[in-house]
Amino acid sequence: MVLYLLVAFDLAAAVSVKHHLRSHEPQNPMFIAVMTTLSRSPSVRVTGTTSISGSLVKLDVVAGEGTGGGSVSIGPAQCDIVLDGSTLYVRASGLTWGQLGYGAEASHLENRWLRTSAYAPPFRAFGEFVNVVSLASLIEEAPRLVERRATTIDGIAVNPLSAANRSGTTFYVTATGTPVLVAERQISEFMRLDEYGTARPPGVPTTAIPLSSLLSSQE
Repeated sequence: MVLYLLVAFDLAAAVSVKHHLRSHEPQNPMFIAVMTTLSRSPSVRVTGTTSISGSLVKLDVVAGEGTGGGSVSIGPAQCDIVLDGSTLYVRASGLTWGQLGYGAEASHLENRWLRTSAYAPPFRAFGEFVNVVSLASLIEEAPRLVERRATTIDGIAVNPLSAANRSGTTFYVTATGTPVLVAERQISEFMRLDEYGTARPPGVPTTAIPLSSLLSSQE
């Protein structure tokens, strides 16, 4: 099923491919610094849209150090998720469960908090966006970036960084204080990052049921 393959695509594998194909040119020091800050931040709020490996991604999440959560959409599949270490809590509609390959069980899974491994496909792809380390890895792949004329984003003075030919993604970095990434703009997508160190992820759902046990009960 093409739709299932699109949604279940492992984004970590896409990142490893990009690492293999990345340019050997040294990256812009400012961009390296803000990616390091992002990957080490206790938390950050991320909202908006981006594109990863050709899939539209919509985010309204808080990402943290092994914890995080919120709403993640990859293509047509939308999940509410909470990451707690190696455990991922997932809630989705019956339609999304069907798109993820659980069509026969969708009516039993829909709109319930379920617990599974954060490393299990296809859920791993969703969890990548609520962990600051994996989130930074997904963002950081870019050609050699050049600093552009200063501008503002939501009233914040920023330095834009984009490729020399001005194609692809533009990253916006704060122009004062400790540099942090505050936005990413693609052709038709815009993603905002804020509340560094102060954003609070959703709590762990206490009524979650192990996905494996629910599936086995349907056999």
